[in-house]
Amino acid sequence: MDMTSDPIGGAETGRNNYRLAGWLTIIMAILIVPQVLLAILFEVTAKGHPLANILMGAIYLSNAIIGVYILYMFRVMLNERYDFHLVDVLINILIAFNVLSMLNSLLGMIANLEMIISILTIVLMIPYGIVQIIFAVRMLKLDDDLFGLLKPFAYTMMAAGICAATIILLLPGLLVAIVNLVIMGMIFLRAKEQVEFI
Repeated sequence: MDMTSDPIGGAETGRNNYRLAGWLTIIMAILIVPQVLLAILFEVTAKGHPLANILMGAIYLSNAIIGVYILYMFRVMLNERYDFHLVDVLINILIAFNVLSMLNSLLGMIANLEMIISILTIVLMIPYGIVQIIFAVRMLKLDDDLFGLLKPFAYTMMAAGICAATIILLLPGLLVAIVNLVIMGMIFLRAKEQVEFI
């Protein structure tokens, strides 16, 4: 297996893709709590206000786009650098969940369907958590320790999945998910450094 192979194009492109994916992942992790607080603030003080809806809609859309890109790049990294395809389908499912979650959130702002949206959110969270757990278990079969971060990444993903699937543990699950995203970002950045020095 050629460990110098890059995801898209030449070595320089590979470095840039890993760097971008790494920093986007870490930035997303940092912004999760402020976004949740902002959503709560708007729900309490500016519910239904056009500007609040536009801002939250832009946040939901950007999160979905970044989430899809991060998951795509993670799949590419596993495929190209480690010839690991055991989680390809699961990553595709997580990408689909990202898009569905974004559409669900936008629909909740556009239409007066709060009860239905709440039910749909719960319905989505349970299978999403289960997929995360399966994803984590399969990741542990990778024949590489991902710069010493494989187990921390897999176990935090598993914990986040368990919290999501139980619904009642969503708050601690959110904190675990933040840690998981930071670890994923570090994996991307270390992969970028490996490309540079090989």
